[in-house]
Amino acid sequence: MRRRLLVSYLVVTSLVLLAVLVPSAATYRRRLYDDERAAMQREAYALAALAEDRLEDRTPIDLGPVQRAVARAATEPGAAVVVADRHGRVVARAGPRVADGAAARSRAQHGVVASSTTDARFTVAVPIGSGGRVFGVTEISRPTQSVDDRVHRYWVELGVIGGIALAVVLAIGVVLARGVSAPLERLRAVATRLGEGDLSARAETDDGPGELRDLANDLNRTADRLEQLVNAQADFVGDVSHQLRTPLTAIRLRLENLESSGARSEDAEAALAELERASRLIDGLLALAKADGGAGAVPRPQTLDLRALADERVLGWLPLADELGVHIRVAPGPDAPVVADPERAGQVIDNLIANALDAAMPAGTVDVVIEPRSGRTELHVIDDGRGLTDEDRARAFDRFWRGGDGAASATELGGSGLGLAIVARLAATDGGSSRLDRAPTGGIDAVVTWLSPGRG
Repeated sequence: MRRRLLVSYLVVTSLVLLAVLVPSAATYRRRLYDDERAAMQREAYALAALAEDRLEDRTPIDLGPVQRAVARAATEPGAAVVVADRHGRVVARAGPRVADGAAARSRAQHGVVASSTTDARFTVAVPIGSGGRVFGVTEISRPTQSVDDRVHRYWVELGVIGGIALAVVLAIGVVLARGVSAPLERLRAVATRLGEGDLSARAETDDGPGELRDLANDLNRTADRLEQLVNAQADFVGDVSHQLRTPLTAIRLRLENLESSGARSEDAEAALAELERASRLIDGLLALAKADGGAGAVPRPQTLDLRALADERVLGWLPLADELGVHIRVAPGPDAPVVADPERAGQVIDNLIANALDAAMPAGTVDVVIEPRSGRTELHVIDDGRGLTDEDRARAFDRFWRGGDGAASATELGGSGLGLAIVARLAATDGGSSRLDRAPTGGIDAVVTWLSPGRG
C-alpha cells in the first residue's frame, strides 16, 4: 500500500516536472540561439558599414582598418570572419576557412540578410551597400559550443531543481503514505488475529483519517457481533452438555443398581453401554466447543518440543494399552520443536492415540512417529487395524461421520464421532493441518502437521 502511494506521488510529480521543465529548457535554448544570431548580425552590420566606403570606391583603397576590425571580430576560438566584394573576392579574412556560409553569402550578394545554424556553427551574412546597391558581403561564422555549454548548464540546473522537487515530494509522500498505510496495516493485523480465532482483537478507533476510523468502528462492531455469536453457540453446547450429564448420571446409577440385583442383566449392560457412548458424546461436544474458541481469547501458539509432549501423552495411555493388549511406542529421534499451544497439541495426540487404540487389532501395535520436514514437523499415529477406503478417509474429519461399506468408523469403535473433527479444528487453530493416509500395515496413518519455529 505504502509503496503504491509513493510510486503514484512520484509518477504524478515527474509528469508535472516534465511538462514544465522540458518546454522551459527548449525555450531557453531557442532564446539563446536567437540572441547569439542577433548579436552576430549587429556585429556584421558594423563591419559592413566600415567596409562600405572602401568597397564602393573603385580606386585602390586602404583595407587596413577593415582587416583590423575583422581580426577583432574573430578573436573567439573557432570564429571566422570574411569580407568579400561584389564579385565574391575575399578582401579581408580572419579565422579558419569554413564552407558552411557559401549559401548565406550568395543570398547576401543579392541584398538579403541570411543566417543559418548547421554543423554546430552559427553563420550570419549581410550585404554591404545602400540605396539598393550591393558592394560586397560580410560573413561571420562561430561555433555553437559556447552557447550549447550555457544550455547544458541550464539543463543541469533544471535537473537539480527537478531532483530536489522529487526528493521533497518523496519525503512528504512518505509522511502522507505512512499516515494512510500504517492505520491500514494495523487494521489488517486486527483482521488477521480475528481470522486466527482471537475474538478479543479490536482496532484503534482514533487512528488515521476519518474514513479509516469509520472502518475501524465497523470492524469492531463486526468483531463484537462475531464474538457474541461464537460465545453464544459455545455456551449453548456447553449448557446442553452439562444439563445432560445430570440425568445421564442418575440413569446410570439406576441401571447399575438393576444390574447388581440381577434383573435382566443383558438389558442393563446394553443400556449402560449406550449411556457410556452418550457420555463420551457429551465430552466430545464440550471439547469441540472449546476447540471452536468459545472460551474467549484463543491461547497464542508457542514453541514446544513435540517429541517430549508425545512421550508424555503416550506414557499416560500405557495402562489402557496394556489392558487392551496393544503395544504403543514412540519412535526415537531428536527434539522436534513446533509452534503450537501445548494444551491443544496434547489433546490432538490424545484423540489420535484413542482412535488408534480402538482401531488396532488384538495384540496389535500403535506407532507414534515424528518426522521433521522443510519448515514443518509431522506427527504420525499409525495403527494396524482394518483401515478405511479412500472415500471414507476423505470424510473421516466430518462431525458425527459413520463409515460405509463395512469400514471401521469412530462410532462403531466406541467413539463419539467427534474425535477427528476436534483434531482438525485444534490443528487448524495453530496453523497446522491434518489428514488420514493408508498405513503400510493396512491400517490408518493419522498425520498432523505443525509449522517449525521461524516459519510463517
